[in-house]
Amino acid sequence: MVLLIGLGQGAEADFVAFFCLKLFGLRSYSTLVGFNMMAVGFGLALGAIGFAAIVDQFGDYTLAMKLASVFFVIGGIIILVIRMESWTGFQKVQEQIR
Repeated sequence: MVLLIGLGQGAEADFVAFFCLKLFGLRSYSTLVGFNMMAVGFGLALGAIGFAAIVDQFGDYTLAMKLASVFFVIGGIIILVIRMESWTGFQKVQEQIR
């Protein structure tokens, strides 16, 4: 579980930037990335506060880790469900960047 938390925190900026570009293009890229990173920051802060509150209430990390696992699975499902453009569409976006 600690590995998943570390990977999630280390990759959120890369994933946010990639998915914003992939799904919405360059038109409002900086605004979208900014708002998404703000949401990620709030989520990280609220998650830490939530973990601490659960540990204070119940005395161990069991419930907090179970909830985190559920949210990681939900996040993975959301990423899998998002309809992405084809690989050729991604190459067109890459050409626009250059």
